[in-house]
Amino acid sequence: MRFQISEKMEYIRAFWRVFVREVRTFGNHKVFYRLSVGLPILSFLFFVVLFRSGVPHDMPVAVLDQDNTPLSRQLVRMIDATPSAKVAYRIAGMDEGERMMKEGTIDAIVFIPRDLEKNVYSNTQTGVVAYINDLNLAKNGMLNKDIQTTVTTFSSGIQIQTLMKKGLSEKEAYEQMMPIYFEKHVLFNPYVNYTYYLLPVFLPVMLLIFTLISTVFTIGVELKNGTARQWLSTAGDNALVALAGKLTPYTIIFFALCMLMNTILFKFVGVPLNGSVPLLFASGLVFVLAYQAIGVAISALLSNLRLSLSIGGGYSVLAFTFSGLTFPFLAMDLPVRIIGYVFPLTYYVDIFIDQAMRGAPPVYTINYLGYMSVFILLPVVLLANLAALVWWLIRRRWIVALMPLAALLLNMGYVSSMIQLPDFNAPAGSHDIRIATLNVNGFRQLGPKSITAAAVAEMMRHEQVDVLCLQEFLDDGEFPADSIGALFSRRMPYFVSEGNGAVASRYPILDCKYVRFPDTSNDYLRADLLVEGDTLRIFSVHLQTSGIAQLRRRFRKDYNRDAPVERILGELEHNSSIRAGQVGEIRVEIDASPYPVILAGDFNDTPSSYTYHTMKGNMTDGFRDSGSGYGGTFRYLGGVLRIDYIFYDDAFEGIRYYMPPEDVSDHKAVVAELRFR
Repeated sequence: MRFQISEKMEYIRAFWRVFVREVRTFGNHKVFYRLSVGLPILSFLFFVVLFRSGVPHDMPVAVLDQDNTPLSRQLVRMIDATPSAKVAYRIAGMDEGERMMKEGTIDAIVFIPRDLEKNVYSNTQTGVVAYINDLNLAKNGMLNKDIQTTVTTFSSGIQIQTLMKKGLSEKEAYEQMMPIYFEKHVLFNPYVNYTYYLLPVFLPVMLLIFTLISTVFTIGVELKNGTARQWLSTAGDNALVALAGKLTPYTIIFFALCMLMNTILFKFVGVPLNGSVPLLFASGLVFVLAYQAIGVAISALLSNLRLSLSIGGGYSVLAFTFSGLTFPFLAMDLPVRIIGYVFPLTYYVDIFIDQAMRGAPPVYTINYLGYMSVFILLPVVLLANLAALVWWLIRRRWIVALMPLAALLLNMGYVSSMIQLPDFNAPAGSHDIRIATLNVNGFRQLGPKSITAAAVAEMMRHEQVDVLCLQEFLDDGEFPADSIGALFSRRMPYFVSEGNGAVASRYPILDCKYVRFPDTSNDYLRADLLVEGDTLRIFSVHLQTSGIAQLRRRFRKDYNRDAPVERILGELEHNSSIRAGQVGEIRVEIDASPYPVILAGDFNDTPSSYTYHTMKGNMTDGFRDSGSGYGGTFRYLGGVLRIDYIFYDDAFEGIRYYMPPEDVSDHKAVVAELRFR
């Protein structure tokens, strides 16, 4: 314990040394604080001043009035009185108006034909024509709305007067003219304020540009000046500590700038704040960290300051393009939307709109925060794979070098298996069965077995689970299996346990089979359930672990050091071989099943593995079918592993798939709601 504490203190001291070194560098070089403080603040002020009016107004309009009567002149005055239009020119012909439109002098032409007044008073339909510049959608929308509203109001006033001359009251005339009354309520931006639309995107874009470029610049300068070795040695040759110490000052600066940005928007611009302030603060911090992580990845991959700055700038511009500002995000083609998902800005804008403008409940927005958080981990995974590749190439182990390369190439597939976006076309309606799986880790999480088991039972009652599969269900004299089963009896009265597996069910258990794999603590429990007259076959599976954690603990205890790489790789290979044999045996059982199958449990392997693909076969991965958010199920190792699964065959349709938030084990519980096809 004393060793662990001293080791942690050394990490803290190393971090502080790098932090102080970076602060001194920041103070000694004007370019650093100009890039990190001065330019972002100036850009914020520039855009606030640029859009201070909020709504386009007094856009020049030319009028061609061929009628030139009191009635037509009244119409012209009404158009001039609208907020967006200003009658700046009266022209003699359309040729003059066309020329002025091409020159950019005016934004619209209003044509009033001859005999307008005469036709109105003789109850003959006449028309007013508007030619509007459509090159700017904002201008077009405002002018079109205001001119159309003015002409409609003008026409309605004339009709009401005509009906009143026939003896109707004003109310009767209005009701006869408009038997159906239309009432419009503009939500979230009732004043159609241009500022509310643009600034919540423009300001974060400026923040991300300077965050990304500053990160690339600070790291690139170390590489360019040849001081990277000194930087790393200051951190005690620990790369993570070196990065943390260097970037933390800028994290503080850019998070403060994010708070300044929000203060400007809410206090001075007047953007409404209807949602959760803590969630907005958290999203701002994650937003900054995400773009710092991306900057680290760009710098490490390219190792060239000029090229890194160019790539970083291009990536920033693309973020603006694909964020949904220039074109509605959901209206984009699917390939384009997929590209939009690789930019943290997309999620930050969604969070800001949800919380500031709409005032949505935080539960509907928290997923976006999770998606954005993933970007912090992606560069770490990428760089780890690259480092492993280089290491093996140096060792001239070219065959093994292909392993990290394959991992690198498969990362995107792994990410897609770990992160699921909400499916807005998900099947509606209720489920027929709710099944859960949980590796309970011997009920050691909360202390005595009885306490942890009671917490698990309470969670499953709260989630209204119908079938529960348990792994590492270690039975001993402290708290026997029948006592644990009694905790589930209120909701799930049918309970079987053998070895280290258990199944609790709301439905009758017709038959069960237990298999323990030789020379291991791994096993599976097969249970046949009678559900609404149909028989289902449930597999609760626990496969061989990688063994790396145990190996590291053993070396720490016996040798006071980490296990060598060769031993780790040997352990991985050995345990992977064991797990492959277990997978083959279970696969035979699944293929021979006469009943619909649900496969659940702790596979101890990732979605990019042989284990996953062989176990899945033609079955459906519930998370990829009906899940959303982040799919990590193992609480340690940074939560980057998804090793607990629920698969089902084509007899079922996935309705929902999720992980309850309670901490009752080192694994997360996984719940799937299924419906019979």
